[in-house]
Amino acid sequence: VRDKMLPTSAPPARPNPPAPLLSKLRTQYNAITTRNIFNSDGIIPSPLSEPNGKDNNNLDGPAVPTSLPLVLIGTIVHKNPAKSMATIEIKAGTPKILPYVVNDEIESYGILLRVDRKRAIFRNSQTGRNEYVEIKDGSGISFGMRSEKTAPVGEAGPTDFSLPRSEVNNYIRNLPQLLQQARAEPNTLPNGKIDGFKILDIMPGSIYEKLGIKVGDVIKGVNGEPVDSPAKAMELYQSLRNSNRISIEVDRNGSKENLNYNIN
Repeated sequence: VRDKMLPTSAPPARPNPPAPLLSKLRTQYNAITTRNIFNSDGIIPSPLSEPNGKDNNNLDGPAVPTSLPLVLIGTIVHKNPAKSMATIEIKAGTPKILPYVVNDEIESYGILLRVDRKRAIFRNSQTGRNEYVEIKDGSGISFGMRSEKTAPVGEAGPTDFSLPRSEVNNYIRNLPQLLQQARAEPNTLPNGKIDGFKILDIMPGSIYEKLGIKVGDVIKGVNGEPVDSPAKAMELYQSLRNSNRISIEVDRNGSKENLNYNIN
């Protein structure tokens, strides 16, 4: 029986294990080649933006001074960043001065991302990168003031004033400096609605002081129109430029008063 159990042929040879793969497939490097970090296709990506120029509202990326024809006139920084406003002058074509809030499109130039004190950051629509415009300290703007004497603001009563047109034009000739002569913030109701703008600080000798506006006043309306948005706040400036009679409604220490101005 033992002879019958012995093998009569050699066992089959075992297959050799496959040699280890010393190189990787090209497709395993797709994550690197698509980012083009070695400039393999001769195209250098911009270091100022994310791939494809999109940064998904990431404000941590670097912002650079813009070369676009934009000038920052003033800013209003709200405790809710989404309600902050930047007033920007567009110098291309027909010059215009308009207020913008976060996520507004600045004409065709970009999208406003954030408003800081004296700076507005936006995403350039053409390049996709973050850029900014700012009001520089010590810019040397003369505020349009000249050495010749101007007629004073006449006070006909506690709330009635008379102003010569030349005096008004002398003050409002330069809007950036005019906005820096006082500091205000939106007067926000508990429901989040803006109910005027509260004056926090006024520079001594400024036009605001001469117009009888005081620290703590809440400017609630101009010529019967409520000031309930940043855009409406600009109407006060436009009124000074174009109207002969202006009435400003203010809330002063809890009571309403109308400041009336005759400009001639």
